[in-house]
Amino acid sequence: MGNNVDSNLRHKHIRNVYATADTKAEWIYNWYMEERLGEYSNQDFPTTVLSKSLRKTFQLFRDGRSIGTPGVAKILSVTTPIKLTNKINPSLAMTLSLILTSVDNHDQVLFKNEETCQKIKKYVTKTIRCIKFDKNLGKTLDKLLTCLQDQLAFIGKRFEADNETVNLATLRLWCDWAVLHVITLVVASFQVTDRFDKLLVFSIVRQYKEDFDQLAMTLERQLCHHGFRFEFREESYLTYPMERQKRWWTDAMINLVEQGVAKENEFWTSREHKFGQVCLTNGFPKSAEDYLPGMIDNPHYLTAWSCPDQCSDGHRMWCVKCFFVNLMIKKFRTAFDDLLDDVSANLDDLYTGIHRFRLLHKS
Repeated sequence: MGNNVDSNLRHKHIRNVYATADTKAEWIYNWYMEERLGEYSNQDFPTTVLSKSLRKTFQLFRDGRSIGTPGVAKILSVTTPIKLTNKINPSLAMTLSLILTSVDNHDQVLFKNEETCQKIKKYVTKTIRCIKFDKNLGKTLDKLLTCLQDQLAFIGKRFEADNETVNLATLRLWCDWAVLHVITLVVASFQVTDRFDKLLVFSIVRQYKEDFDQLAMTLERQLCHHGFRFEFREESYLTYPMERQKRWWTDAMINLVEQGVAKENEFWTSREHKFGQVCLTNGFPKSAEDYLPGMIDNPHYLTAWSCPDQCSDGHRMWCVKCFFVNLMIKKFRTAFDDLLDDVSANLDDLYTGIHRFRLLHKS
């Protein structure tokens, strides 16, 4: 009889994990992000969908805000074109500096096409020369845009050749080059007004969203299979709430181990967090929500927390880990979609913002 009761309790606890997997995943995501963002306090954690230079420049263009050269230097590492604003449109000067900064900051050799990046630098220089000598920019900007697409395609081909190279950092690198291409296209359209084509921008934005969805699914598989795992531990101890009374407790602890998620070969482990507790003292009232000692050694219970494969839409119940990964990818995807939707839905406003944008020099 006792074994049947224990068996029923174990099955009840396992079912409860599946039933509350989404809530548990959100709880884990919140403290995971808090800990990770704390460690990345001096730099961007890759879950931000764009690097700082792209994000800040886009916001300046969208809002039509002005910025001084000291402020630009905090955003961009290459500011040479900025110095030519007496001969060059401010938005184009900022964009060319952004392009050179993106090439300069592109330190992931595996995803950098050196030949293409050299061509990008060449066409930036040629664009500046055309402006200085009042020559037509159309062909030069077209070639520059083609090179930006080529570099983006190069990253995509690397992903296709080896899915394991997809992580948060490399996916954000792809996002950077996609948004850089869109920004340059809109700014180039402003510079050469007769070439502005809204339908082209809409088409490219739609294509990039579809491409991102494919990459996000690849990353989700990677993180479910290899990126995260949970470690469990039980801790027993005594408390003395009143004189000559004691309570014997068992706490269930969990920590998250991450490998190659933010960056290739980067290993990280979280602090321990308590997810269950029970008082084992005889006569102490028990609750249906109390943790059942020994459950962390039950393989079915562990599977409910973290399946060995990946829970797909066909699964009737998802484990906690798959919910957690899905939540992370969903937030990343939403941020990228919102940004591109902001471009396509408010293209006229972006165009106006680019027109209003100014670079302020120190006197």
